[in-house]
Amino acid sequence: MRILQFAAKRVHNRYDYDMEFNEEITFLVGINGSGKTTSLRLLQAMLAFDLTTLLSIKFSELRVVINSESKFFDYRIISDKKNLVFVMNGEDLGHRVARLDDEKLAMYSKVERIEGYVEDQRVDLIQRMNQTFPAFMRLGRPLFLGLERRAARLDIEPFYFDEDVGVTSYSSKRSWASKGIVEGLDSSQFLIERAFRKYRKASDSIGARLTNTVVGSMFDYIEFNPDELQGGDRNAADFRSLYDRRREIEALAARLGGSAGAEKQISEFFSKMQAVLEQSRGAASIEWLMNRSQIKRIHKLLEEMERQKTQAERFYVPIENFLDGINSFLRDSRKVASVDSIGKLKVTQEGVDLPLSSLSSGEKQLLIMLAHAWFGRGSKGVLIVDEPELSLHLRWQERLVDEISKGAKSQMIFATHSPEIIGFKKNNCVYVG
Repeated sequence: MRILQFAAKRVHNRYDYDMEFNEEITFLVGINGSGKTTSLRLLQAMLAFDLTTLLSIKFSELRVVINSESKFFDYRIISDKKNLVFVMNGEDLGHRVARLDDEKLAMYSKVERIEGYVEDQRVDLIQRMNQTFPAFMRLGRPLFLGLERRAARLDIEPFYFDEDVGVTSYSSKRSWASKGIVEGLDSSQFLIERAFRKYRKASDSIGARLTNTVVGSMFDYIEFNPDELQGGDRNAADFRSLYDRRREIEALAARLGGSAGAEKQISEFFSKMQAVLEQSRGAASIEWLMNRSQIKRIHKLLEEMERQKTQAERFYVPIENFLDGINSFLRDSRKVASVDSIGKLKVTQEGVDLPLSSLSSGEKQLLIMLAHAWFGRGSKGVLIVDEPELSLHLRWQERLVDEISKGAKSQMIFATHSPEIIGFKKNNCVYVG
């Protein structure tokens, strides 16, 4: 998914915006008050169906153009004095969200029903969009980190727009919707735990698959060839081939965490095999043939063990890369981040556990941005951050975008005042105002 263009007319009854985005990184730049934050809020509100924001900011028309796998979506919201009108690829959805006049606003306020009204309208809109443009609803939603460094709820609630989950499932989860947005640190912890659960699930499934391999190898039938008992060069060549497998077996055992004792046992096994062959002067004895078959089984088993381990570790690589990234910043203050055996993020300083709340504001922001870049659903779509430089040292600002880029294989949109954030990417700047 890539956002190609965003345009807005008569924002606050006076501003017009029209911006085109690069497919990888775009920096929105401009003086204070030029409308960078407002533009991002409206863009996020369009794609998240955030009616609270759309009803609170005045505008006459919003437009966003999106490309996803060569499918283009031209999505507009037209606002008049009474309603918000939603249009997709030139087709009116036929759904109107009524603006609340002063009388209705006062009535809903008395019974504390404003949030309920907005959420009811939002559910109806999502349902209509699901029915009319399911392909658009299957797109990943952008991850938006605003000035308060909170993550949009959509990033940790896949049931909102999951292509395999309908609106009925969404409605059953509406209690979540009332929470609005989730605090950045809490959502970061959630995302890390979710990634760790995937790793543990893959790791725990190794046992069952390995059992099948063990049982299968036990019943591998080996045909007996009488010629192998006659000795000769064939058995010598066969031993050299098996000896080569010794190196493979030792390497496999080492990669799987084998101890020095295991290495010694492997060495003794092959020494005995060599002695048996020498004693029989090249002729293959029953003892030789039995243990040769054992080598083949062992090699097959170790190969399967390594394959399963590699497959499980693939899920741990993002966690490892995230920790490398955050620790490259935290080490300046002698702190170390790690993930424990149940997926909880821990930070220590000189061996003492620290609560995440005790981190500096800059450290918290780095943690939030890197966690969402590596583990958020925005890592495969669009990551939007408003003023990423907040509370960051200049040296950290210079490194930030490159570090986030390692995790976010996505389009990134930043609104910033910082030359250090932009670095040498001046051609990626879009001027607002």
